[in-house]
Amino acid sequence: MAIEEGNQGLWDLADENVIAQQEDAFDGLFDEAVKEHLKGDCPDCKDELCSNCEDQITKRIEEWQESQFDDQADAEYDLLIEQEEEQETE
Repeated sequence: MAIEEGNQGLWDLADENVIAQQEDAFDGLFDEAVKEHLKGDCPDCKDELCSNCEDQITKRIEEWQESQFDDQADAEYDLLIEQEEEQETE
């Protein structure tokens, strides 16, 4: 039972870590998408985004991050397991 609780704790920590990583990455992804978008043809976007384009970019980034979440959480969990095993052998 303790192993399952420990594993659940690691899964929870992995999820928290991935959420934090995605939140940290959002601004950079958003800024890059805006930079590329402003090179395009939206007549409503001059020096800054119109609200419609801002909403679309935000939605695309959030959808992409959601689609990546499980793989990132799995990788983070594996890393946490590896770190835990290394600590046990020290």
